Amino acid sequence: MKAARKPEVAAVLPDDRYLGKFVALRSFADKTVIAAGSNAGRVVAAARRKGVASPVVFFVPKEDMVCLY
Repeated sequence: MKAARKPEVAAVLPDDRYLGKFVALRSFADKTVIAAGSNAGRVVAAARRKGVASPVVFFVPKEDMVCLY
């Protein structure tokens, strides 16, 4: 019997460079970081300039940061 695969929670490996920033990935399957920055619109624009029409963009909160959505 195969062991149950633990679901992956983090979108990217923990990396202090991205704390408090928006991060763009190629897709949910390809977690290559293609752009990052403090402005979501600029991050999307940078990802599109790199040829990714629909990047996955999310915010990485700083440690102990409260985010309300």
